[in-house]
Amino acid sequence: RNAVSGEVIKQIYFTGVQALWIVSAIAAVVGAATGLQIAIILQTIGNPALVNQIFFNIIIREMAPLAAAIIVVGRSGSAVTVELATLTVSRELETYRSMGVNIFHFILFPRMVGITVATIVLSAWFAAVAILSGGFLVSLQSDLPLTTFLARVTGEGQYVDMYIFFAKGVVNGLSIALISCYMGLRVRGSLTEIPRAASSAMIVCGFSTLLLSGLISLLAYV
Repeated sequence: RNAVSGEVIKQIYFTGVQALWIVSAIAAVVGAATGLQIAIILQTIGNPALVNQIFFNIIIREMAPLAAAIIVVGRSGSAVTVELATLTVSRELETYRSMGVNIFHFILFPRMVGITVATIVLSAWFAAVAILSGGFLVSLQSDLPLTTFLARVTGEGQYVDMYIFFAKGVVNGLSIALISCYMGLRVRGSLTEIPRAASSAMIVCGFSTLLLSGLISLLAYV
């Protein structure tokens, strides 16, 4: 149990903590760009309520979960595929099985849990940074104070939005973990197949992330 917990923590650290800097940078740019457009709209139509709703819908409902998942695909999905493919080709997994090690419990489960938890946390972090950077740009370009903008944007959310946001993080993270593990374990033959498996995993994970996020939004908001 301690070994499994340690593997989960390692996966969360690699997928989540080490990705905070790139998530923060992308979120700041996305938030600032969106905030700049929001400020232009605010000056044009002068309807703060509509502006707040647009910002909330773009960043919280759609952009944050999707962007965080795509970053996880690029960093951790491919890494897990390469790791498991290497273990498979080198026959280390067979050695573990001969020693009585449960492959799912010790190798697959920690990666599934770690990637899923990290995806949820990174989605929330992306949303927070994007809102702050966007609000800062809006406050600079208009008469709307930063604190007022933040309060109004966060006030747009309802409990159902929280549940859907959490659901997107869980579904995206779990799909990335499952696809990455599957692509790594299905490799047979030589080491030359590993790069192709990693590339295929990234493509399939990216497509599934877009598809699942779109389906959840479609079912929830349409």
